[in-house]
Amino acid sequence: MLRSLPLRVPSTLGAEALKAVIRLTRGNTARIFEMMGDLAVEAIRSGEEQITDQHVERWRPSLFERTIVA
Repeated sequence: MLRSLPLRVPSTLGAEALKAVIRLTRGNTARIFEMMGDLAVEAIRSGEEQITDQHVERWRPSLFERTIVA
């Protein structure tokens, strides 16, 4: 999945970051895709062009998503 994102620098996530992806998205495939899309946009905006473990840990669902889930 990470390889298909439009980033210039390859993104490699460690085991803890991958566990965080599952925890933060509750393993929901649609949320995982939303998360990766959000992280890719942020990576491009920041100029880093890469998703890192730290980006994953800082990610939070959109306000709309939090309202629905809560």
